[in-house]
Amino acid sequence: MRRYFIFATAGLGLLMSSIDGSVVAVAFPHLIRDLGTNVLWAAWTMSIYFIALTMGLPIGGNLSDSFGRKRVFLFSLVLFTGSSMGCGIAPNIYLLIVFRFLQGLGGASFLPTASGIVSDHFPENRTTAIGLFSGIFNIGNIIGPNLGGWIVSRYSWRYVFYINLPIGVLLIILIMVFLRRQPPSGRRHMDFGGAASMAGAILFFMFGLNFIAEGVTFHSLPVGVLFLLLCFYLVLLFVRRERKEAVPILDLALLQSRPFLAANVLNLVMGIGALGILAFIPYYATTVHRVSTLMSGMIMTPRSVGVICASSVTSFMLVRWGYRRPMLWGLCIMAASTICLGGGLRLWGFAAAR
Repeated sequence: MRRYFIFATAGLGLLMSSIDGSVVAVAFPHLIRDLGTNVLWAAWTMSIYFIALTMGLPIGGNLSDSFGRKRVFLFSLVLFTGSSMGCGIAPNIYLLIVFRFLQGLGGASFLPTASGIVSDHFPENRTTAIGLFSGIFNIGNIIGPNLGGWIVSRYSWRYVFYINLPIGVLLIILIMVFLRRQPPSGRRHMDFGGAASMAGAILFFMFGLNFIAEGVTFHSLPVGVLFLLLCFYLVLLFVRRERKEAVPILDLALLQSRPFLAANVLNLVMGIGALGILAFIPYYATTVHRVSTLMSGMIMTPRSVGVICASSVTSFMLVRWGYRRPMLWGLCIMAASTICLGGGLRLWGFAAAR
């Protein structure tokens, strides 16, 4: 029975991290008004969280193997809970971005560490347990916008972060009570330099775009170009380092594989085109269509349900369909739906009327 409590506790931690990845989008209008900022800096509250996840995920598993899963999971919970408090009391957008970065670092260790914990306690049903565990992310994507819309409409955007405090404290207590401390499996080499240079390149790239997007002035343009040059330098540094690393976070030999490279380029394009748009749908709904904050969160639910249904069907039919057709179908559906979101239906109706 104890292992089921551990499964539920680890799953709740992962759910909390998943919810915080999407819950902030609903609070954009309130963030902008209360902190006196603009949409460019408000968007950083989501971007910096995923940058921290990208930086922390490759080394989270190695940390749990080197220092023990219980110790790393507890540290992650403490960091996530403490930074959630920092996000809630942040007096300006800049400190909020800093605390969101720390929150993302705490959440980055949840997935590899919690997956390892589940694998250790369900060795006979490891595949099934991990499959159920991975589905928690999709559930979080459904709960996040709806929960955020309800909290912001009833209370304040700060309570989006405050709600993590009792949950985090409860999880810390449960982990200390139910999870036994296991000896580390051995020290592993961790490519901190590679993770830092990769995250730095992404940060400077976004800073450069941010300064240029705020307006091309005598000061902003040189600063933006400088940040882009620093990004280029860190990319070169990252490639050079990964070629020499014994255990790199990215094996550059994989990039020589055309299927691997094509799949990751596709994921990058989809992330830029799809996630970049979806993050601003609640803001668009409240500012343009004047819907309520609660409704703006509910608008995100159909997409999450569609992702769950499509991924379930595709996983069962992948052997029959292969990889190419589902990818092409998905891209076509995404392109058509994005055109409709941008007012394509009105344009087509106007053309037909003429």
